[in-house]
Amino acid sequence: MRIDCLDDLWNSWSLLGVLVAAVCCLLAVYTMRRPQNLPPGPWGWPLIGVTFAKTERLVVTDWIPKYGDIISYYRGPYLVVSLGSYDVIREAFVKNAGTFSSRPRPMFYPILGTNKTKGVISEPYGPTWKEHRKFTMMSLRDFGVGKRSLEGKILEETRALADEISKKGNQSFCISNMMQVTVSNVICSVVFGSRYEYDDPKFMKLIEAIDRFFSTPRSALLRIPTFIPILRYVPVVNKSFLKVTEGQYHIGSHILEQIREHEATFDPNDIRDFIDAFLLEKRRKQEDENSTFTELQNILVVMDLFMAGTETTSTTLRWALLYMILHPDIQDKVRQEIDSVIGQNRDPAMAHRTQVRPRWL
Repeated sequence: MRIDCLDDLWNSWSLLGVLVAAVCCLLAVYTMRRPQNLPPGPWGWPLIGVTFAKTERLVVTDWIPKYGDIISYYRGPYLVVSLGSYDVIREAFVKNAGTFSSRPRPMFYPILGTNKTKGVISEPYGPTWKEHRKFTMMSLRDFGVGKRSLEGKILEETRALADEISKKGNQSFCISNMMQVTVSNVICSVVFGSRYEYDDPKFMKLIEAIDRFFSTPRSALLRIPTFIPILRYVPVVNKSFLKVTEGQYHIGSHILEQIREHEATFDPNDIRDFIDAFLLEKRRKQEDENSTFTELQNILVVMDLFMAGTETTSTTLRWALLYMILHPDIQDKVRQEIDSVIGQNRDPAMAHRTQVRPRWL
């Protein structure tokens, strides 16, 4: 009798689970149904949207002969419209630039963010974006970005990199991490006002967190928990999600620690770096109830600078090194060009770029 009751209870819960799943699927299909005025495109799975077996851009390129130059599809519950020819891209981003100026909604919003705070990269085109972009660009220029005054910081890091390489002697080693540390230190000198030693444990954890954020595949297992919050607590399904959020949280915590240290030593008459500049602007706007210069916004803007600058620059440099390793003839021409323009006893400078055009281009 007891077993029969348990069987009935189990069957009831199973039936309930099936019904709930069916209702969720119907709701998902309803919310994701394709309006009649959308451009053509493939149908996707409920909640997940279209899945990609290879890089999304390559898949969308393959769709162009079938669907045309304007394609629509869903990534999760979010609609994506992809442009596939020069003419339609120019029509959208040149002739109608004001309408298409916002960036696409990122698939993975910063966990530290809110609906009102998105940094600069994720902020929709509008007054807030314009205000923070203008402030960020002006502040970065004040600290040498885009100017010759930044050359000193870059040269300091190249010397540190050369010293690290020299320590390896004749041993084989991987330069990837070294290159990322070098690039990150240049950003740190502008944002934090100081650099880190290559063996600094705190700095190593920051680099590992950035690596963890970028190395995690943006698969369906990462997307689903961003759309269905309860799945963030389900084992296996939440693995990729937790990996990314852990890295993101560590980066945000490191930046917050720097902000608190800057607040403790802040002097409005001595602005040392980007964080100080943000704190000064925050103080100036403290009477404005609608001010977006908040501590959280400070974290996210600095995080944007790291995300946009560290991985992209270091990856480009690593590829350049790899190509020269694989093509020693080009490596030799690069060395000859450097020796002929700069010599062996002088530091390179931006002014040298215009003196001689590389002959192999």
